[in-house]
Amino acid sequence: MLLLAPYQLEWSGMSQQASQTEFQATGEDAGKRLDQFVVSRLDDVSRARVQQLIEQEKVTVNGKPEKASYRVQDGDEVQLLGPATPPPLKATPENIPVGTVCSQGARE
Repeated sequence: MLLLAPYQLEWSGMSQQASQTEFQATGEDAGKRLDQFVVSRLDDVSRARVQQLIEQEKVTVNGKPEKASYRVQDGDEVQLLGPATPPPLKATPENIPVGTVCSQGARE
């Protein structure tokens, strides 16, 4: 079961219209890790990105956040609640002195 509604999810440079996506685990999914289960249901989404969604509690199982290592059970309702926002870059400029090196032959 896949529900799609009005806003943007961005994964791996691709956009997809959705605000909430639901999957129901079957007996054949039982025992799979949550992150592996979600990756198997989504196209073009890396496992690392799914783990990020799980860490941010944007993936729930039966309405509760679970760890990536949670083992899915038959009948579990897995929901994606929104886009994962990557952590902001914390790059700060440094003042690094730059010396000049002459590559010409040394003069004596």
